[in-house]
Amino acid sequence: METLTLKRSAWRWIAVALSSVLITAACATSRTVILRPVAGGQPLDTVFHTGWFATGGEVEVTFPNGETATGRWSSVNSGTDLGSIFVQTPSGPVSALSVASTGTPTGVATLSTADGLTLLCVYEGTKNSGVAFCTDSDGASYVGNW
Repeated sequence: METLTLKRSAWRWIAVALSSVLITAACATSRTVILRPVAGGQPLDTVFHTGWFATGGEVEVTFPNGETATGRWSSVNSGTDLGSIFVQTPSGPVSALSVASTGTPTGVATLSTADGLTLLCVYEGTKNSGVAFCTDSDGASYVGNW
């Protein structure tokens, strides 16, 4: 009888583990946004990694030369002080508040490359549609939508 109980416990454990893996895989998604340089030039591929109920996650930008910037994105609420989130540019600091358009930002992302370039992005919208505004530490600006 003890052997039968062990087998049932093992099968239950396997079923729970398999269910967890399947649920996690089903919830993991990504959103691709094409960022276009405001001054012209080749667009940047941007991938936001997310899930069904995610309020943050990883983000990566690939530049035309193959260099990659990686970082994190996070949802923000209306009480978030966007003036305290900034990137240093040749012209001085640029805050997330000044990067945002006239709408209400719903998130921010900060990224960096291996050789020190930093990007600050502010996005507005929903899971299904929106716009992103970004500035990098070299002073270049980008805009993209999904």
